[in-house]
Amino acid sequence: MKNCFIKWFVLLNCLPLVILCQPLPLTEVGSLPATLSETSGLETTAENSFWTINDSGWPAELYEIDSTGNLVRTITISNATNVDWEDLTSDNQGNLYLGDFGNNNHNRTNLTIYKIPNPHLVAGTDTSAEIIEFSYPDQSAFPPVDSFKNFDMEAFFWFQDSLYLFSKNWTVPFTGHTKMYRLPVTAGTYAASLIDSFFTGPGPSFQYWITGADITPDGEHVLLISHDRSWLFSCFEGADFFNGSSVEIQFPHLTQKEGVCFVSPEKLYISDEILGGVLGGKFYKADFTPYTIEPFTDLGADTTLELGEVFQLDAQSEGVSVHWNTGDTGQVLSIHQGGTYVVLLTAPNGCMASDTIVIQFDSTSTLVDRSREKLGFRIYPNPFSHQLILEMEVPKSQKLEIELRWQNGQLIQQQVVESLSAGPVHINLGYLDFPGSSQVVVLQVKWSGGEASEKLIQVR
Repeated sequence: MKNCFIKWFVLLNCLPLVILCQPLPLTEVGSLPATLSETSGLETTAENSFWTINDSGWPAELYEIDSTGNLVRTITISNATNVDWEDLTSDNQGNLYLGDFGNNNHNRTNLTIYKIPNPHLVAGTDTSAEIIEFSYPDQSAFPPVDSFKNFDMEAFFWFQDSLYLFSKNWTVPFTGHTKMYRLPVTAGTYAASLIDSFFTGPGPSFQYWITGADITPDGEHVLLISHDRSWLFSCFEGADFFNGSSVEIQFPHLTQKEGVCFVSPEKLYISDEILGGVLGGKFYKADFTPYTIEPFTDLGADTTLELGEVFQLDAQSEGVSVHWNTGDTGQVLSIHQGGTYVVLLTAPNGCMASDTIVIQFDSTSTLVDRSREKLGFRIYPNPFSHQLILEMEVPKSQKLEIELRWQNGQLIQQQVVESLSAGPVHINLGYLDFPGSSQVVVLQVKWSGGEASEKLIQVR
């Protein structure tokens, strides 16, 4: 038995890395007030309480809303300027980070993140912030040529004492990559570290650029969003987010979604800006439970069976897709012959688990007996030449499945006898002929509630 929890797996014609899933249902829980017409970030630091901001041109204000989108209060950041605020995140101490790094024109040299204490601990209507200033190590022109315009930022989150930023790609032609940068969480001036990148898709850009990001409270799943879809990353190690599994999940509609926040691994909230005075300005929640499944399977130890015995393998996992190396896709697989059996489970979040078991049949065994004496089960003659007779007492109206196999379990022929009435049956299995002077075969009979097998010898 070999069991493993895996990120990549090649089996049964190679499963894709990115799986396009059914749309994630969004439940509208409220409309945002006109004050938040350009809401551009979302974070929570207490139950049923959320913080959001407006983007460029609005006051340096932080807004608290409840779980239905109603405005609760406003806090002014006294030493901050809202050049282009885009996202919010918080750390495990409740400190809140405001990202002033919107850069549509790609010409900014004053990129800033404001760090304030837990806003729920702010007694008045204003507070001051620590300031983190930064630049991109791979940007040398302000602005760069169109083909290098990938220095706008609208998404970040805190994880393990670092901030992770994800670029919004404006390249022409569109390259489809979001870049991931890392920054310290303490005040100072830094060159952000370029860590990785991920290809979201070929375009058009407004469907594949990144406008928001968050990580689940348990640190197990990362979600990047765009206007009509999202990308979920799971099964990663540490902060190596893009080298785990990835799944693309559609939203049910296209709006200017720019705020996303997990309140638990199973529940998230999303906000969108008002677009064109018609679309958006809403507050949504979504059930994320199906995407938190971690597949696991254990087929047990390698085993040796008696000839003719039918053995069932159970993948033992629900809510996942199942693929056996036999081509079967059911949770339970019936084994009739020896060999190596592999099962691959794939969860909705793209995480995979597999297990392998080796089944052998004992050629010295002669019989698997399941209630044969009670049913008067008899196969004769044995040894036989070309004809075999099966007799038994059928307990109720049903069908019989009759299989003839070699000693190693390989199927020779199969026969189904339909609509047998209850009572004694006498079945002539027809003319049987195999090459060679003598052969050992196993005849197996299955019925509702039991089965029986017998080792037979054909002689000339």
